[in-house]
Amino acid sequence: MEKIILVKPDLSYADEIIKYKEESLKENPLINGSAGLNRFSSIEDWLEELKKEK
Repeated sequence: MEKIILVKPDLSYADEIIKYKEESLKENPLINGSAGLNRFSSIEDWLEELKKEK
């Protein structure tokens, strides 16, 4: 069985986050469990919002 490792998102994952967001939004306008990722136009803004919610 493959292990799943949870990591805190940061700018080093920006390309992967953008790809995930684009692929998810093709299927559904809401990305459940993404802390509102679909509401932000930039990854930087989304990451700043995550920092505020700590």
